[in-house]
Amino acid sequence: MKRCHFRCRKETAFLNVLVFIVFFGIISSVNAAPRVVEDVYSSIRIFPDNYDVEPGNREQCVRSRAGLNSLTCSANDVSLAEITLPQGAPSTCKAGETVSQKLNFKVTSTANIRYNFSFYTTTNPLANPLDGVPGGNSNECLIWVGEVGDAGGLPNSQSANGDLCADVTKSQDAVYQEEVITFFCQDTDGDSFVDLDYCATWDQNDDNLCSSGGEIQSGLLPAPGAPSKCNCETVTIPVKVLPSEPVLEKAINGDATRPESDIFAGNDSFSFDLKVTNPNTNTSLVITELVEKFGGEEFLISGSLSSSTVSLNEDQVVLVNAVDNDGRCLASGSETIAPGATYICTVTLRWKSLILVDTDSSIEGVREDKVSQFGVHWKFDDGPEAYMGPSNSLTVSISDVPPIISIAKVASPTSIPETGPTGFDYVHYYVTYSNESGWDQIHVKDTDFIDLVQEMNTISEPKPVGYTGCAINGLTYTQGSGCDYGVNMGTLYSSINAGDVYKNTVKVIPTDEEGTSGELKTAAASISVENVNPVVTLKKYVRAGLAPEVNPLDPAGYHDMSTSVDEYQLTDLSRAPVVTFLFVVSNSSFENFEIMDFVDFAQAETFGLNPPAQVFDSNIADTVPVDDTCSGLIGSSVAVNESVACTMSFKVAGDDSDSVDNIAWVLVSDGEQEAGGSIGQGFDTDDAMVEFNPVGNSIALGLDMSATVKLSVTAHADNVEVLSFEPLSDVIVMVATEDPNAAETTLDEPLFSGTFDQFTVANIDCSSTTIDPGYTYSCSFTFTPKGEYTATAGLQVLNDTLKVRVRDDDGTVQELSAVITVEAQ
Repeated sequence: MKRCHFRCRKETAFLNVLVFIVFFGIISSVNAAPRVVEDVYSSIRIFPDNYDVEPGNREQCVRSRAGLNSLTCSANDVSLAEITLPQGAPSTCKAGETVSQKLNFKVTSTANIRYNFSFYTTTNPLANPLDGVPGGNSNECLIWVGEVGDAGGLPNSQSANGDLCADVTKSQDAVYQEEVITFFCQDTDGDSFVDLDYCATWDQNDDNLCSSGGEIQSGLLPAPGAPSKCNCETVTIPVKVLPSEPVLEKAINGDATRPESDIFAGNDSFSFDLKVTNPNTNTSLVITELVEKFGGEEFLISGSLSSSTVSLNEDQVVLVNAVDNDGRCLASGSETIAPGATYICTVTLRWKSLILVDTDSSIEGVREDKVSQFGVHWKFDDGPEAYMGPSNSLTVSISDVPPIISIAKVASPTSIPETGPTGFDYVHYYVTYSNESGWDQIHVKDTDFIDLVQEMNTISEPKPVGYTGCAINGLTYTQGSGCDYGVNMGTLYSSINAGDVYKNTVKVIPTDEEGTSGELKTAAASISVENVNPVVTLKKYVRAGLAPEVNPLDPAGYHDMSTSVDEYQLTDLSRAPVVTFLFVVSNSSFENFEIMDFVDFAQAETFGLNPPAQVFDSNIADTVPVDDTCSGLIGSSVAVNESVACTMSFKVAGDDSDSVDNIAWVLVSDGEQEAGGSIGQGFDTDDAMVEFNPVGNSIALGLDMSATVKLSVTAHADNVEVLSFEPLSDVIVMVATEDPNAAETTLDEPLFSGTFDQFTVANIDCSSTTIDPGYTYSCSFTFTPKGEYTATAGLQVLNDTLKVRVRDDDGTVQELSAVITVEAQ
């Protein structure tokens, strides 16, 4: 039998057929006249097992197993021979099929003995049993190993070295009957029969056992020990190769699954390669139509193209392109595929679906699937047209993407005064939100939209309340909305202090139409509390004398604005009048405050928070009060709507032109510090006036009259003022008139400056002076009556009257009069 290295020419195949016929003739003659040396019957074990079940589990091909890159396979010691079909075995196959069926064959040897023979074959038309497929993948081969023992009821299988792998000798062929052999249906030499490429290997020594533990081991299978120790050729299997229908394969270019966001952004194109392979080696195929099937819809490649810019409706699919290596697919109405060639048409479809219907609930996450296949209308050259399909199925999907919502929150105002619960204005919040997904409508469950007013970062009084008045239902990407509401913070919190920050947070979890929840989104608006200065009221009352013994702090015992006492100007203050001031500090704020400072007799042009100067009125008898209950006022705390009071008593001095108008000032603090660092403070002032009543003075006049007159003016001791005395103007003589009808004197003028008919005044020793209480001023002058007095006249009393006037500091005049008595000597 002539052997070819991998591929025999057609003439060689003809010789094989002739040999095949002769071989059967020999078999017939052998049956008539048995040979001396009988054939050894054995069985074949194919590695790997379960080829059809696990097509990826290949043994290595010859070169990779031998580890020899210089293989020539020139030793033709072992060959496959006389392949025949068992009774009833199929005698045809379609080109391109992988066939597993029973065959009969012999293994022959030209050498005396060859141990552990094996045959490497492949079911991949692109591979050869020596090297595997181009590119170095050697895991493409099947290995047929002759197995000894009683397999198949053949106990006389030949084994020359005691292991489980069969051996062959020149004198004894190894005969195999009805072995199930897997091969690829292809005719490579044009004789219409299956051509099988194989490489035979063997051990030239008997020490390379192939079995262990009673089993043939794949790691011990025969391999060439030298570059020439193998035989590669092509053998004909007497199975006729019939033309085969096209082989369809569909492949996707790019991702088979797209997120909704990509679809919405316009990345809604899916590209597929429609591969049509002609498995025949001698017959051309003609494609007359390609039918793309996508999600139950069919698109004829030659007539279903749409614009790539068309705006798709929900769940719409359009075919936008179909190109092959020379332009548009089936541009001339058909495509011819040469023997063994593959035609590829790349189609692009657009699919938009943004309302997903979960087509496989067993997959985590919502997704909508569409199955994509294709079919082909074809024929052999001028033969009848047929339809082939569908191809393999590819599933493309649009996967759900969690919705995205944006939310913002603002507050107005952003700061509020600490005015307490009763005076709190509403804080206005405004929440806005919008759909940032675009590919979904957004819904928000009642429990997933919470606007919290209790999430504060500086106060320790949480409130278990939340606002859920914003409804979000069916929010599309073109919509935005919002809600606003007011919150009375004063009704929620009993204590609101300066520096507190109320952080109000809205929390939203969006849900899309598929029921998928998105990421929690939050937005916060902070409201700071501004300090409000405390409000204090100071009332100052006054009364003459000490505080009442009963209810000394009751304003009813005092005057609201002023009181009066008798004037007093003496240096000796023991008899000076006493006045008492009542001070009432009232808290009209919304929070307690502390009295920080207090000044009575305060003096300032404009009062403020800084303590004013304390200047005692010149009429205040002493800087130390006579009585004082105000020493504990500073530092005391005053509750809301409460008051504290104290009294201070002073001696005062002044005349009726004076007044004591003194002002009191108080400073309070709430002790709270604002963000800027200032502390809330407040002050107030009030005054009270003391007025002086005039008091009359009493004097006594003594007149000693002789030739020399001694004038004495005495100021009584109980006077309260110093008196002024001006003799030249304040000693007045009133001369009685001689007119009996006159009611009073007809002359009234100063004694020392006038000229009188009745008398003369000379030797005046009187001058201006002041007279303190209890003191007497004396001066003298010569008084000479005019006229003649007879000796018998004796003492004559002139009826003239002498008046003496004195004045106090206010200009009040006090006047005394005396009758002038003149003793004539």
